[in-house]
Amino acid sequence: PELANLIFERLGLLRSKRKIFISYARMDSRAIAMQLREQLTACWYQVFLDTHAIQPGVKFQDALMHELSDSDMVILLDSPNIANRPWVMEEVAFADQMGLGTLQVVWPGQRRTKQAELFEPYFLKDDPFENPNDAGEEQLLQAAELDQIIKQVYRQRNRAFEKRELRMIGRVKD
Repeated sequence: PELANLIFERLGLLRSKRKIFISYARMDSRAIAMQLREQLTACWYQVFLDTHAIQPGVKFQDALMHELSDSDMVILLDSPNIANRPWVMEEVAFADQMGLGTLQVVWPGQRRTKQAELFEPYFLKDDPFENPNDAGEEQLLQAAELDQIIKQVYRQRNRAFEKRELRMIGRVKD
């Protein structure tokens, strides 16, 4: 998938700016959001994570929506406390409306968040954490699980651009 992304970028079929927006609940997935950010950055992605990208004094929600609208795809970390985060649900609705690439990383034993049912799901295996005894925000994913998520990001980004292209061609034909 990574090679395909690079080829499509060189041919002008994918934009070379690779921007990912991570939507998550800090209380139980902060460390994993950071872990994903580091891994995706190493793969030449520009990753928006609210704790690292919003300047002090800026209207928080306005900045979030601006960054979201400029992203290629959204990764939703569907952890146990995500349903209690109304801003996350707003981000999910906006991503769906904009036709962005979407990936929903679902925690073990967690039901998919209904508002994100149009997202492509990726279910974490039963024991995905490096440190399962650490509670919530300190848990990290095992390397193999992290690699699978990165592969899904490549695939979903390609699919999102294909869908957008077909939608634009359909409008031109109409």
